[in-house]
Amino acid sequence: MKTLMYVFGVLALLFCGCFAFASSADDINQIQGQLNADFTKQAALVTVSSTQDKKADDIKFVYDAYTKTKAKYDQDLTAYNTKAAEVMRGYQLLQPSVENYSQRVQSHNAHQCTETCRNGSCDGSCAWYTNERIQLDANKAQLQQAAAPLDAQASQLQTDKGYLDQTFEKLNLIQQGVKSDVAAWKAAQEKLKADWLANEAEIAALQATLAKVKGENDACLAKIPPACQISPLLDDQCEKMHAACGRMFDGNR
Repeated sequence: MKTLMYVFGVLALLFCGCFAFASSADDINQIQGQLNADFTKQAALVTVSSTQDKKADDIKFVYDAYTKTKAKYDQDLTAYNTKAAEVMRGYQLLQPSVENYSQRVQSHNAHQCTETCRNGSCDGSCAWYTNERIQLDANKAQLQQAAAPLDAQASQLQTDKGYLDQTFEKLNLIQQGVKSDVAAWKAAQEKLKADWLANEAEIAALQATLAKVKGENDACLAKIPPACQISPLLDDQCEKMHAACGRMFDGNR
């Protein structure tokens, strides 16, 4: 009679509860599959993070080079402006003499003199005009000599300005490129953070669900009575219970 009660107890467990755990095995396999996919994604996100770190280093390298070149450009621009101011001052100091020379030339040309000449001999009445022309020529030579170094410096400044303008354009392009790269890096970093947090949250939720299902399965196994070892009938039914409860742990052995 006692044995029969055990049989009924075993059958009750078989048909009322534990066979429900056959679907739990499928659930666990599905959850484990999702976890494996999430762990694969986690590894991929770690790779993305490393790529982001490398990108940040590259951006910093370019920015450091930009900063160094910009400092040199600022130094050269200051020197250029200082030299340009000096050359301009030189021209300004020379300008009164140039204006005086121009006025004298205009006066000389406005008061031309023609000597009276007979039989190849001139009366010398225009000697003052000739002397004035000679003085003007000498004055012109002096002005040209004074302006020569200023002209040379002005020419060099023009060359320097071309170099500075090219450098400025390159620096501007680099600066815009760095800004664009930083913006793209920040956007990628924000996405990486969001993807990482979402994936970690899903992993935590799946692990919690997996622990719950496994706990329920363990509870099912704990309900298998010791009478499972009494008779072949019980052993056969217990094997079915074991299959129902323990499929996910031992491969349904």
